[in-house]
This record gives sequence, structure tokens and C-alpha cells, in this order.
Amino acid sequence: MKATRKTNALAWLRRECRSFADVKEKIAWGHPAFHVGGRTIAAFETFHGRPSIAVLTNREYQEFLVKQFGLFKTPYSGRYGWISAWVDVPAPWTLIHSLLAEAYESVSAGLPRPALTSTRKRSRKPVGQSKPKRSI
Repeated sequence: MKATRKTNALAWLRRECRSFADVKEKIAWGHPAFHVGGRTIAAFETFHGRPSIAVLTNREYQEFLVKQFGLFKTPYSGRYGWISAWVDVPAPWTLIHSLLAEAYESVSAGLPRPALTSTRKRSRKPVGQSKPKRSI
């Protein structure tokens, strides 16, 4: 896997994340973060003055990714399965893309599906307006 350098890593991350359905960008903890159904799958962060991309991964793969590809456990959230790559140096973009796709698939697979609703309107009693009880 060849590591290369990108001139604008944040623009690349935005483009990649927007290629997935229902991904929203929000600012979280002061960083651009990308969410699916309210769960974060990736973020662009600056840590110790260096830009990085953090991606949600499976905890079992973290050590492998660190040893084989030079990625690092994301500060503060690495214990939850997050992995990061420095992007101010040549980075493994193909690997990052694959990790993004896996994060998206795992999070979107766990999202609740919209319930099938009836087109018929339900009648509701107004709150606090019950009928008085009859005494016999």
C-alpha cells in the first residue's frame, strides 16, 4: 500500500464521507466530525499541532493497524476503537478509505429502521380532558 501526501486532507475526508448516504458533518469537540444517525464515524483533528484523521474501527484490529501501517490509537477515544493517521506526511489513503467504508457499514447496519406507519390517523384524547365518571 503506497502512502502519498494530499494537499487538503480535510477536503478529501469531506468528499469521501459525503459519498456515503445520510452522513452529516458537524463540529464536535471543536473538530469537523462526520455522523451517521447520530453516531460519529470519522473526524478531522489537530493533535499537538499536527492534523490527523480519526476513524471508528473495531478494537480487535487496532494493534494490527498500529503495527502494520503506522497508525495510532486516537487520543482520548482509542479505548473505544478509534484509530488515527497523521495527514501532514504521506498517508495510506486507500486504507483510510477502507476504514471509513467499514465504519459507515457497521454504524449504519446498527441504525434503527423507520417503522412502517399506517396512513390512518389515530384519534387521541386531549391530555387532562377525560370524561367525568357517572355515579349510579
